[in-house]
Amino acid sequence: VVAIDSVVSSSEKYVDDNNNIFNFVGAVLECASKVYCDGGACQSQTPDYDSPSYNHQDTSEINYKCICPMYMSGEQCEESQYPFGYCINNGTLIYTLDIYNRSMESCICSEGFQGIHCEENIDDCVGVRCSNHGVCQDETNNYTCSCFDGYYGGQCQYKNVETFL
Repeated sequence: VVAIDSVVSSSEKYVDDNNNIFNFVGAVLECASKVYCDGGACQSQTPDYDSPSYNHQDTSEINYKCICPMYMSGEQCEESQYPFGYCINNGTLIYTLDIYNRSMESCICSEGFQGIHCEENIDDCVGVRCSNHGVCQDETNNYTCSCFDGYYGGQCQYKNVETFL
């Protein structure tokens, strides 16, 4: 596995300690973006240089794979796989009966979360307008307005007079 921290040109070729030539083309570009695996870790898959079938002049693209966090799956960690009876983000599991008297499990989510397993952070910036071109930043069950220089306050509503003197 090769750790990737920067974007490289797709035309760059690399030579390993045994003078084997290879490139990182797509894998590096995808992994370097660090958004490709949706919360997981992206790893480039290098060829098996010790394999008798390895062609030492092979310059094909190296594949990548996503190492997904717990309860996530899919090629890009895009699918949630929470087990029944499981609530995250401090949600509380409750048991109820449906209309046929069958037991059902559901989650009561703590403030700031929603979803079947409480997996979604509620966007607290919806409907919030920060004054003076401030930018709303969502937090857990809260938000903050990031103010431009010269402004302050919970909604960036106050002007700092000293800044403009």
